[in-house]
Amino acid sequence: MEKSRSKLIIILIVAIAGLFLATRLYRLDVVPFGPHIMHIDELGAAYDSFCISEYGVDQFRYHMPVYFMCFGEGQNALYTYLAVFTFKLLGISIFSFRLPAVICAAGAFIALFFLLRDMLDEWYAAVGLALMTVMPVFMMSEHWGLECYLMISFVIISMAFQIRAVITNSSVHYFFTGLFWGITLYTYAMSYIMVPSFLLLSFIVLLAYRKLSLKNAIIAGIPLMILGVPLFVQQLVMMGIIEPFSFMGWVDFWRSSHYRGDEISVANVLENLTKSFKYIYVADRSGYDANPRWGTMYYVSVPFIIIGMISSGYRVIKDIKARVLNPWLFNWLYFLSSRLFLLFVKYPNINRVNGIYPAYLLFTVYGIKTVADKIKKKAVYFAIVAAAYAICFVTFSKYFYSYDGLINDAFGEGDSLACDLEAGEAAALAKQIANGKPVVALVNEGWQTALSIALYTQTSPYEFFRDNDPHDRYFNGVEWYMPDGLDLSGDTVYLIDNNLRHITSYLTTEEGFSVDITYPDYTIVAK
Repeated sequence: MEKSRSKLIIILIVAIAGLFLATRLYRLDVVPFGPHIMHIDELGAAYDSFCISEYGVDQFRYHMPVYFMCFGEGQNALYTYLAVFTFKLLGISIFSFRLPAVICAAGAFIALFFLLRDMLDEWYAAVGLALMTVMPVFMMSEHWGLECYLMISFVIISMAFQIRAVITNSSVHYFFTGLFWGITLYTYAMSYIMVPSFLLLSFIVLLAYRKLSLKNAIIAGIPLMILGVPLFVQQLVMMGIIEPFSFMGWVDFWRSSHYRGDEISVANVLENLTKSFKYIYVADRSGYDANPRWGTMYYVSVPFIIIGMISSGYRVIKDIKARVLNPWLFNWLYFLSSRLFLLFVKYPNINRVNGIYPAYLLFTVYGIKTVADKIKKKAVYFAIVAAAYAICFVTFSKYFYSYDGLINDAFGEGDSLACDLEAGEAAALAKQIANGKPVVALVNEGWQTALSIALYTQTSPYEFFRDNDPHDRYFNGVEWYMPDGLDLSGDTVYLIDNNLRHITSYLTTEEGFSVDITYPDYTIVAK
């Protein structure tokens, strides 16, 4: 019987894994913003990834930064460095840039199985994998390249190693615990407080239960310290305590004109006591983070979350009184560290609170188990639960993968978040058509278009200066200007904004140029 049950669980997990990969890879280059479109933060990180991969500097020519400047206020580094590898393997594209999100999520998927197997059993590990696969907050955050969303994946991976280390007392697992919590610090700046707070509480608990030897503490601390110190130094530079400097010419520590530490304040607590519940469970202003019709985790999950919190909390307290170390204590410590810190955050939208969702996922699983333990007809119960989530998943997927509706929601904060990459793709194609001839881009757009062209033409950061006059740029094989006169000899290929149709019409009807390629917003003409 036990052998048959294990075989069934394996088949179930394989099926869930297939669905997981399908939901993450399907229309990865289109959803959530549409074809040829990236979020503003994706575009900035993508160009930094290219610059690092080819020149070892970012777009502002800083050597291997531990925190990128990007648009001036800073951007977390891990995603940018991971995209270097996918760019090298697959070339520059929206798909290759977003692929690291899927790869890291797949790692978290595997880690979640071992985490829940250690905390409950294999059956509920499969339940957790199913929930991770279908819940909107996981589906949406793992389907595009917003760097801070990597925190979800790395919290799950780090927690899996930590629980295994506590159970086995293995030095190897303690090493990987320190390593992955250190890597987690590079996913999102919010982790700078959340992770150390949680690790300090974990350290105190392990000492109280005499579960942590000095040897294992040192083994976990070494990788954590090595990875954490550069970020600590960067923060000192950002705060003005240390002057910007270069470490042996390998890593540059820079200072922003605006330090975002003012976004964390006691003044935010009162407002967040009520408003943060909406962001965590329902939605924020961005259609690419969640939709209020389904919420972040589906509303069917809320009762299970509450039940899971109450029942696991009760079990933990009971075990504390009995001097028994319950692994669920660590989920509670992480949840409390995250939830209390988020009360101090200004504008706690979903991407800012994203690190808390692994804890909610575990509470949901515990809640489902708690109810199941009280019911005799478990098969009927699980069938009803599965059907409820399946209905939510199918209806949500129909919405999510139909990008047109999502674009309208997503740009509620302003069209400045949308970066159309057609100009870059067209410029790269124009270079191919020109085959060595000069290419001139006649466009009326600003820096977003310039950054797109710089990315797709693989322009060196030493040539591309985003702060210059937008009509005085030179890219890799593409010039951008509005000339006093056109080269009518045929030695120049033109990339023309469709708002300048009179130029296209003149070249094609009067001067013998032909249209090679037409994009929705751009046309390539050549003789």
